[in-house]
Amino acid sequence: MKQVKKVMFIIIVIVLFGCTEKENINDDISKESIPIEERTNNDSEIQEHKNDDQILNYPAFQVLTKNLSDSVKIDGYTFKDSSMGIDAIRIDERLSFGERQWITENGKLESPLKSTQETFFYENSDQSRLIIITAAYSPNYIGDNILYYNVNSGYDINENLAKLNDVITISFRNLTFTVMQTSEDIDMDVTQEFTLGIIHFLEDI
Repeated sequence: MKQVKKVMFIIIVIVLFGCTEKENINDDISKESIPIEERTNNDSEIQEHKNDDQILNYPAFQVLTKNLSDSVKIDGYTFKDSSMGIDAIRIDERLSFGERQWITENGKLESPLKSTQETFFYENSDQSRLIIITAAYSPNYIGDNILYYNVNSGYDINENLAKLNDVITISFRNLTFTVMQTSEDIDMDVTQEFTLGIIHFLEDI
């Protein structure tokens, strides 16, 4: 009788182990059977959700631009003026792919004014070099990166005109910042220094 019980016990263990293994195999098959495209789409949706959480709303953009001139300071350059509170630019609607007629939050001339771009002007001591910083707001996430750095030399163009400007554009979340230097004696290090000043300012947010 004891021998029979022992045999039955062994059989039960084998059956249970077999069922568990089968369930694990089925789980693995289920995971593997999910199409790669579907898994990729799910990952993209998760990333988009994370990006949405990083978007700065319009009031945050207003606060940021209000503090920019006090925070971005470069030796040898003085903040001269800005468009804060007075800038309402009307555009040809075609320039916005038909989206708006004014560079404002809702694309219309509104009160109070809600411009989606602000411009800041800096000059060196002898006014031979002008730095223009333009901050622009978008409701859509862009990312943190450099978007554009112009290189105008080495082309079949008017070098005298080409060397008058140096431009860098960077993005931060859903905002863009363009630093443009205008001078007859361009110093690319200055453009980069102002850009780094903006980046340091944004990293502290």
